[in-house]
Amino acid sequence: MQQKYNLQSQMEAKAQLRQEAYQEYLKEKDQVDKVISKMIDEDQKMIALIKMKQEQSKLDMIQSVNEKRELVRKQKEMEEFENEMLRRYATQQESRQAEIVAKRAEAEAAREEIFQKLKGEEERRRADAEYIENLRNELYMQELEEQARIREREELEKREKIK
Repeated sequence: MQQKYNLQSQMEAKAQLRQEAYQEYLKEKDQVDKVISKMIDEDQKMIALIKMKQEQSKLDMIQSVNEKRELVRKQKEMEEFENEMLRRYATQQESRQAEIVAKRAEAEAAREEIFQKLKGEEERRRADAEYIENLRNELYMQELEEQARIREREELEKREKIK
């Protein structure tokens, strides 16, 4: 019976060892599961982080492209605005130049008109002076002729009286 007791005791000890080994196995399995779960969790976080970074990078790239397009559009608008301002300035300058030329021509025409008017008046004054001078000379000549006739008549009358 002792043997039976020993055998049973050995079986209980083996069962106890098996139970302890199983408990140890469960403990280690739990630790391994925790490590694996932690690794999976870290991998998922890493994947999420990488995905988030890729999305952010994609958004940054889209934003950069949009900003570049906007910058190009604004530069084009600015160039068009500057070209329009230059065109308007050139048009204004041409208008001013044409106005200056027209005013100079108008002033020159006015000067020429005044000159012609003065020239005409001077010619009329000269003609009038010449006419008056001719009249004076003619009158003077007529007076001389009249005086000569009077003297001749007086001499003729004197001679007739003497006869």
